[in-house]
Order: sequence, then C-alpha cells, then structure tokens
Amino acid sequence: MKNLLFDLYDFLINRNYSLVEIFYEKTNREELLLENGHIEKSSGGLMEGIGIRVQTGDDFFYFSTTDFDKDQNIRSLRQIPPAREKDNYGPAQSPRTFTPKIEDRLNSVKIPPASVTMDEKVARLVQLDARLRKMKKLTQATLRYMSSDREITILSSKTGHKKQRLIYTTAVSNLISQKNTELFSAYEAYGGLRGYEVMSEMEQGADLLINRLKTAERAKDIAPENLPVIISASAGGTLIHEAVGHSLEADLVFKGISSLADKKGTKIAADIVNIVDDATINGARGSYHFDDEGTPAQRTDLIKNGVLTGFMSDIHYAEKINAKSSGNGRRESFAHKPIPRMSNTLLLPNKTGGGKEEDFIKDMKRGILVKKVGGGQVDTATGNFIFEISEGYYVNSGKVEFPIKHAIMSGNSFDTLMNIIGIDSNFGFGIGTCGKDGQGVPVTDAQPSILIKSLLVGGNKQQK
Repeated sequence: MKNLLFDLYDFLINRNYSLVEIFYEKTNREELLLENGHIEKSSGGLMEGIGIRVQTGDDFFYFSTTDFDKDQNIRSLRQIPPAREKDNYGPAQSPRTFTPKIEDRLNSVKIPPASVTMDEKVARLVQLDARLRKMKKLTQATLRYMSSDREITILSSKTGHKKQRLIYTTAVSNLISQKNTELFSAYEAYGGLRGYEVMSEMEQGADLLINRLKTAERAKDIAPENLPVIISASAGGTLIHEAVGHSLEADLVFKGISSLADKKGTKIAADIVNIVDDATINGARGSYHFDDEGTPAQRTDLIKNGVLTGFMSDIHYAEKINAKSSGNGRRESFAHKPIPRMSNTLLLPNKTGGGKEEDFIKDMKRGILVKKVGGGQVDTATGNFIFEISEGYYVNSGKVEFPIKHAIMSGNSFDTLMNIIGIDSNFGFGIGTCGKDGQGVPVTDAQPSILIKSLLVGGNKQQK
C-alpha cells in the first residue's frame, strides 16, 4: 500500500498542480444495537480506501476509490484536467524522503475494544437491559455499542507525510417510558478516544437515566415567558456548539452566511466569555493529532474576553479569509473532501470567582434551570436559535420547585453571548456526531454552568 500511495502522489506532483493530497484510511468498525432485550444489529468489518484531491487555480477535483490497482488509478487520474500555467510551481519535495512514526498519544484506552469478544459485549448489553427493566417499567430501551480503530496516512504537497491512529468507543442509552398516553425519554452518550471501559460508565449512569425518566413523568407545563436561565454544566456545550460554533467556521464566514462574518476584532460577548476549539485534548472524542489535511491539531481562541478573535478553518478557506489554517479541515471518511469543522468546542470556566450554580439558583427570583439540552435549530445567517429542554426545572424564590415539560428555549446568539452574567468554575462535557454538508464527524462540546439574563422559555401552557 505504501508504494501505491507514493506512486500516485509522484504521478500527480509531476503534473504541477498547486495542491496534491493523498488521503488513505483503514478503519475497523464494530457495532451492536440492542432493542427491548434483543440484538437487532451486530456488524463489523474493515473499511479501506483512498481519497485524492488536486487543485488548479480555484478549482478542486476529488476522487475516491477502494480499488488499489495502480494502473487503474493512474488511468482515472489522467481524466483530471491538467494544471493551469499559473499553477506551475514545480515538483514539491517528495514525502518519500522520510517515514513518520504513527501518532497515537491522544488515545486514552484502558481496555482495547478488540481484546473483548463479541459474545462478551452482547452479554453485557443484555444484562444492562435486564437491570434497567427491574428498576422501572419501560416502553422501550435501546442500547448501542460502537467502536472504530482508524488509521490515516496523508501525503500532501502542503503538509507533508503524516500518520495517525484514532481509537473511538461509544456507548449510548436511550430509554422511553409511558404515563397515561404521554411518552417520556432519557438519553445519554459516553465515549471518546477511549476503550471498552466506557461500557462501565454507561452502567454507572443507569440510575441517573431512570431518575430522569421519573422526573419527566411528574413534570408540569409552563407558559412561554422571558426568564433568566441557568444552563448547568451537566447539559454539556450543546448551546455553544450549535448557536455559536457553526457561525465561526470559515467556509460560512467567507460565503457570508454567518452572522459573525464581519465581527472579528469586535466585542460580541460579555467580558467573562472565553470560547476555544481545542483538538489536542487527550481522550476527547473530537481530538486528533493532525486534521484531515495534515495540519497539526491546535487550540484556537475563538472568543477571548468577549472579543471575537478567530475562526475555524481548513487550508482553502484560511487563504480566502487571509488567515492560517487552524487545523479544522475534517472529513467523514476517505470518500469525502475536507471542510471546516469543529473538534472540541469549549466555553471555558471562570477561574476568578464568577459565581456558583447553587448561588445562581439561590439568587433567582423566577427562572429556569436547564440540566439537559435536546435537539434544536440555528440559523447561522441571523444567529437565531431554538432548542428543546429535555430536562429542566422551574425556580421560584431561590428554590427549585418542579420539573417542566414540553419546553423550549429560544433566542439570538449575539444577545445570548452578551447576556451571560455568570459563569461557574465547574465543567461538563457532551459528545456527539456533528452533521454538515452530508458529513458526520465526532465532536465534543463542553461548558461550565452559566447564568443567562433572559431567554424566551416556555411550553404548552396558555398565558393567563
């Protein structure tokens, strides 16, 4: 395989394109899906392929294949238009000149997933399902286990020759109960660049999920109203990821469909707000040693002391906005081209005494405490957002009175960032797969508990 990659690279580099990039991926995957005590899906296997990208002028050509025949690939590559005269930079130094060591230091694996048999994994899911059903009557229980061992090699005329290995393990619980005719759900995901030990975390979280269901069943409707809102660290950084993060991706900025496109260097948030994207966190689901273009992973300041300081970019869009790549060029697989994406996007804790969640509650006359955020929508052009509150509570006179149901919170990214008036020193992480342009990539988001001056919050109850 090594010789094939070099041969394809040399063929293209001698055609004088301004960018030549070979992306090779070899991924072993495994997935188990248990629904209502029965295994509905058991799959695994090897995914292996090559993605090839060249640039001439402003035009990119992308080709992917699972065929490793050299002659066939050369014939296919000959169909790419020749380089334009202005692209004639001459052959770059061949990556053949050195062989990099594969990078894997960010993997925080205690139990390699491959060391546990499929039968053991199935038995453990079945046992957890039985335990959950003893704790509470469930309408549906879905337990999912996924792992992937991803090896990547990049040959690039701009970033050189690099290799990395990323081991992902994810465990997901989704429970549904019914009271009268109403359905209630509780969801949690565990994992990252970690090993089979995440199964223990899912088992340890069983009590939390069951209690969340019981809480939801006694929840009350509230009427829509503008209220102060506490978003707990337990909610993860979903709001920051969706309402702010996507607006800071360089492709949306360049295309003018981000509400923050012309705001760099200006104050867009409260002084206590600091947001970064950091792909270097050990064990985090959104981490990597280098992005899918070969740019080293890094920590990028996005908002510093309330001022917009940077964007997340790949090589192409960094050039378009007169910046350097932040190492955020990511792709779902070899079959996809890289685009600017988040990695681990974090609203940083306040280390200088910005308040505590319990104090936010104690000082609140009337408001909402959000413990878990569900799905939502964001318009990156305007900054307007709406999110489901999957676990929330009504606060009155400094006390948590009752859980709320069918509630949403909505607002504007600009207003919300400016209206953050308290940030705790705690920290809570959430994981997921972020979708954009038909591609999904693993991400982490995180935040401390925060106090927002006002958001429109409400449910189905009618105003008096």
